[in-house]
Amino acid sequence: MSIIRNLPKAALIAIPALILATTLPEVMPKWTKSVAYAQDASSQDAASQLAAIKTALDKANKATAARAENTITGRGYSVISIQPGKSSGHRRLMAIRAAKLEALRDLTEQIHGIQLNAQTTMAEAIIQSDKLQSNVDGVIRGARTVKIEPMGSDVYEVVLEIDRDTINRIVRSARSWF
Repeated sequence: MSIIRNLPKAALIAIPALILATTLPEVMPKWTKSVAYAQDASSQDAASQLAAIKTALDKANKATAARAENTITGRGYSVISIQPGKSSGHRRLMAIRAAKLEALRDLTEQIHGIQLNAQTTMAEAIIQSDKLQSNVDGVIRGARTVKIEPMGSDVYEVVLEIDRDTINRIVRSARSWF
């Protein structure tokens, strides 16, 4: 996003045209191409700016993809209105905390796994009761907060991530305990 904020207005107008021209040339009418590239009298300068923008966006996409391959993401959600608290601000803070704990649980499940216990009771080939219990146990260190964001007016989402090197250290440490 910081790349886009620093762009000149002419470049911001031309970016969608560049994307369309490179991805959909058979669909895009010829007049649209000429209008998009005729934004500035010095088309060579505009073309070099667009090439620099395209290069910067390509690098950003590659960096984001590489980071996504080397991290695990945990998401947590919490409702504000059901949180205990005397004020709306306090309930919001409690919802953020609950969402963060849920995101940590999600990371723990992905790294350490889930223990499931199930019990089904049958009588005369009819299920009388079916119980399922899950348990997560593990240590998470080094998780980074990626996003804390309200989703609508009554829910918070927290996104945490942890890189593979940190995960490997956690797993080695957990194995040494047993």
